[in-house]
Amino acid sequence: MKRNNMMGKEEIAMKKNNMMGKEEIVMKRNNLMGVVVAILGLVFLISMVAWPHAAIAEEPIKIGVPYPMVGPYAADGAEIIAGVTMAVEEINGQGGLLGRPVKIITADTKALSPEDVDTAAKILDRQGVDVFIAGYQNYPACLVFGEYDILYVSNDANSFFRKVFLEDPEKYWNVIQMAGVESNYGIDAFRTMTELLPYRVPTKKVAIFTAENDYTMNISRSFKNAALGAGWEVVIDELHPWGTTEFGVQMAKIRGQDLLIFASIIDLREAAAFMREFLKRPTKSIVYYQYSPSIPEFLDVVGEDSNGIVWQIENGPIPGPKADAWTKKYKDRFQRNPGFGQASVLYDSVNVWAQGVKKTGKIDQRAIAKAILDNVYHGVTGVYAFNARDQYVKTGYDNVPMHFYQIQDGKHALLYLDDHSVGKFKTPPWIRK
Repeated sequence: MKRNNMMGKEEIAMKKNNMMGKEEIVMKRNNLMGVVVAILGLVFLISMVAWPHAAIAEEPIKIGVPYPMVGPYAADGAEIIAGVTMAVEEINGQGGLLGRPVKIITADTKALSPEDVDTAAKILDRQGVDVFIAGYQNYPACLVFGEYDILYVSNDANSFFRKVFLEDPEKYWNVIQMAGVESNYGIDAFRTMTELLPYRVPTKKVAIFTAENDYTMNISRSFKNAALGAGWEVVIDELHPWGTTEFGVQMAKIRGQDLLIFASIIDLREAAAFMREFLKRPTKSIVYYQYSPSIPEFLDVVGEDSNGIVWQIENGPIPGPKADAWTKKYKDRFQRNPGFGQASVLYDSVNVWAQGVKKTGKIDQRAIAKAILDNVYHGVTGVYAFNARDQYVKTGYDNVPMHFYQIQDGKHALLYLDDHSVGKFKTPPWIRK
């Protein structure tokens, strides 16, 4: 028994030893796994420091787009967001920027009042956008967005801000203009109609009609100054409220006179009413419209009355394979024809900025601004190079030219790129009668 008891104790001791061995093995395995996990964690932390973009690859880069979704400028607003959308979809289709997707954040600028623009800027800033990209807004807009340390790529085209910028370029370092100043329009329109068009009005007289808006008023002023400087008589220079649809009184003042008629009108209802009144008793005049024919719905709203009108715009697609491919892609994407003034330049605006981001290699606002100003971008609407002094785009035939059109048989016919002839002018039907 005792022997048996002794053997029993030995068996118990052996079992205890076996159990202790298993516990040691388990403990050793646990310790080993802890070491492995720690090593992997250290490797991950090192990778985050060494390759930060890999750690946040899915965090989007945000483009803030303030644009009019409702109100009198909504048609252009649709073009603005379409151009941005096309560019962003292409960028994301190619892998994004810096290994990150690009996301569009929008805010409604409504009727472009200073209050609406300021509210939109604050909304986008709260969303943490990495850039503001905008079409035209209003004169104080550059002052609003210039208060942020976020790049503002704009198509505002106004001389007011150029003056402000030159007074304090350090304060407004973040504002880059994709268009020239608006006074270019009036100067170029007068030059083209008096020096390039084959038809000459029988008199040296002009009539100027302007919708009450800072942008249109400045363009009309530059046209008037060009005419007076060339020795022409200004028969009438009249301002009318936005949305005017009765022009009988104005037309009565110029009946029977052959003139250069300069209509600085954006609203489509005004455009249709003005032409309808002129055609009741037309004269051998050249009728020029500022901007409104660039809106896609212009031909539908004004109809046959639009044939013969001349007009111009900057930042339009340059004729050629690149513009043709872009236009086809636009039609396929949105099932409509693009306008002339917003979608294409906003598409280029996004790509000008994206090129700056790629060259910088990171979201560094001042570095991106410098990269944009130091480099050239070949876009759908021109060759984008910038003047270092005011950060406005260089204009002219070799960069961003002025496009001068005539509406012929219900279509827009390009006549000139700056002073280079492209198409053939047709004598307006009211003159041929």
